[in-house]
Amino acid sequence: MLLTRRLDRAGLKPLGFVATDYSLAVWGLEDMGIAFKSGRPRLADLFDEDMLGDDLEAWLNESFLLKRTFRNCAVIAGLIDQRHPGKEKSGRQVTVSADLIYDVLRSHEPDHILLEATLQRRLDRAFGNRTA
Repeated sequence: MLLTRRLDRAGLKPLGFVATDYSLAVWGLEDMGIAFKSGRPRLADLFDEDMLGDDLEAWLNESFLLKRTFRNCAVIAGLIDQRHPGKEKSGRQVTVSADLIYDVLRSHEPDHILLEATLQRRLDRAFGNRTA
């Protein structure tokens, strides 16, 4: 997903990808073979080491994965009352509430402990630490 983000920034308009243990295929609206032959962009730049730095954080902040993880953290922390006797919220209502709280915290208190816990939980899951 980070690779498609970089391809998009390079103007190659990726539409999707498939990844296995042995290969990676990315397709898009532009002919990527021609672009790579002309050196726009260079393959080495796409796989630069900073891919796991700012790009990862920016992608996570924009993705639905972090919001979904935040939703679970917010319910556990008690910020969102999911089941109140006689007034149980639907999954959609919980999601809307969580998205609103997430957006407000990101805008006004970006280093909030719940946001940090959410990011840590998502990174643990992404990199194989299933105990988190």
